Amino acid sequence: MKKKHITLTTAAALATFLMLSGCVAAPQKNSKGEFPVCHTAAVNWPTNLTLEQLKDEPLKQWDGGIGMVKAGVSNVVTVATWREFDRLSSEGYEPADGMSLGMAGWFVSERGIIPFWEHAIPAKQSFVRTLPMNRRLLQWLPLDLGPQISNEEIEAVAQATKASKSWLEFHPDTKIIKQTSDSIEFTANGFSIAFTVMAYGDFDHDGYDDALLCVRHSAIGGTLNYSFNAMLTRTNANDRLRLIIKSDEK
Repeated sequence: MKKKHITLTTAAALATFLMLSGCVAAPQKNSKGEFPVCHTAAVNWPTNLTLEQLKDEPLKQWDGGIGMVKAGVSNVVTVATWREFDRLSSEGYEPADGMSLGMAGWFVSERGIIPFWEHAIPAKQSFVRTLPMNRRLLQWLPLDLGPQISNEEIEAVAQATKASKSWLEFHPDTKIIKQTSDSIEFTANGFSIAFTVMAYGDFDHDGYDDALLCVRHSAIGGTLNYSFNAMLTRTNANDRLRLIIKSDEK
């Protein structure tokens, strides 16, 4: 994952403040006229661990970790903590099989907020807080967040994006099946797709608020299941959302 850097002192102070404050995303500005970095109710944030300790805390959803492999390396490496998973991912390792790919989704949903938390700062302007978890959201979504399994699908998304097609124009079969205050789940193109907003803050330090999402794709009638984190932003309330970064980008 590409990362923006701020000083360790600033990151540590920010992380400590946010963990202690336990703030939940809200549209209001603070006393300085800024939009504070906040997580949503979807985040199960431990109150007894520091950020560094959280990186080394094994996930409770499964025992033993997941296998990861890298092209040209014969051994399968087992990882159980975010620190290991993040390091190996940055070195080109990927989940070893379909089961590991699906289980890696727990890292994304439970620990994917860590790099955002380390680097986000309060925003001066916001056009993403709070995103509506209904059909209105679909008109703003970037097509990059949809399933792109084959080269043909990747090319089709690139051409549709170039032509400024909306999500519903490209996926007219989209049907919403579940909504909460922080998430939306729908079907499209043979997949169940779920978006969960995890946090808000200025990750790339351009002054504008960014939204951190956990995105899950599950093939309908199949076994393919994977998740990734994505950061979205925009600089105008009428613009479509723009993808800043996906967690599978190196």
